[in-house]
Amino acid sequence: MGLSNRKFSPSLGVGCPNDGQKHNDEIRKNTMRLLVRVWDDFCRLSRISIVSRFIGEPNIFLRYIGAGSIAAFVEFSLFSFLYQMADLNLLLANCISFAVAVILCFILQKNWTFQTSGNGQRRLQLYLIMQAISAVLNNALMYIFVLQLGIYAPISKLLEIAIVFLWNYSFCRLVVFAKIDAR
Repeated sequence: MGLSNRKFSPSLGVGCPNDGQKHNDEIRKNTMRLLVRVWDDFCRLSRISIVSRFIGEPNIFLRYIGAGSIAAFVEFSLFSFLYQMADLNLLLANCISFAVAVILCFILQKNWTFQTSGNGQRRLQLYLIMQAISAVLNNALMYIFVLQLGIYAPISKLLEIAIVFLWNYSFCRLVVFAKIDAR
């Protein structure tokens, strides 16, 4: 290769090929392909499919989203009314709207989403434990978002609902409505 085909690199003080950037890009692409392949092999070998474990049966997940959306709409609407129209305290309005959503959501989850029967008392106990944790999370997030970070309360409520939704689905799927005979 002649000197006319090389660029001067001031940092190294030597010439390098014109296609040096292309070479670096190709190395990055190959490295990413290798990392993706290693990750895929790891998941396949360990029989871990994070998405399928999280979602489970797609119909159940979609029904959960539907039931959760109905409960979230009721919770958000009631919160907005109580906080903005009835001028209730932020956390009081939040607790009332949350309690109504919990009751509605349990009925929908038990009878429609997971379509469970039997051992209702144990499921209710687990569901109430989950909701107790959710209540703390619910108010802590609202406190942090509104009073600490200064985010507009209705926007904060939407963010909080999304976070609590993910927590609740995981707990319902893996604990509350899991097949009890498998334990």
